[in-house]
Amino acid sequence: MAYGVFTMLSRLNNSCTPNAAATWNDDAQRMSLHALRPIATNEEITISYGQPLFATRAERRSYLKRTRGFDCICGACRSTDPSSDARREELKRLFTSIPFVPDPATGVKMVRISLHRQSLRRLSCDAMMANHVVQVLQALQTLRTEGIDLCADVLAYDAAQFCFAASDMKHGREWLEYAYDYKCRASGVESETAQYFAKCLQSSSPPDPLASHNRPMILWGPPS
Repeated sequence: MAYGVFTMLSRLNNSCTPNAAATWNDDAQRMSLHALRPIATNEEITISYGQPLFATRAERRSYLKRTRGFDCICGACRSTDPSSDARREELKRLFTSIPFVPDPATGVKMVRISLHRQSLRRLSCDAMMANHVVQVLQALQTLRTEGIDLCADVLAYDAAQFCFAASDMKHGREWLEYAYDYKCRASGVESETAQYFAKCLQSSSPPDPLASHNRPMILWGPPS
């Protein structure tokens, strides 16, 4: 583990709906700051200090008080919107139920193992993969409603794996493009993850579909 002192980035305040992200670039040996969304003139630039964002207002403030020693007064914590906590809890539920995978081949393997262990029929297999893509779409919409511009790449990459497993190569590629575009914006085109997504997109041989799928499924692509 390494530590560093960043005289400019250390001046950024915390927010539970940050408009920017600080990313360490190991190749360049520097920290970079990227806007997560358009930032208006005179609008404060904020980042997340690592608090659990998919938590209630009270839980986030308690965490920051305990670990950072301050009471968070960001817009999300000052908000009196009672539905905000419900949306954060829903995001926590969705992220817990969606099986995240490290790479395309592993994603297909996970589906195969799941089918074998549960002895699922073809209809159940279809429903499982379709349900996970629907959950990704729900999570992306909830993130947008709550004003959280984070984690879209992880969700999109997961959706791509289930599309590939269902032999829906068109939508799988669209999800990969979505993940790549987001990661370039949030961490820079030089980031390790963005480069990995680019490598996946350049590959002429996507992961093999499930052997049990004799016909491709048509799932859903990313939101516009």
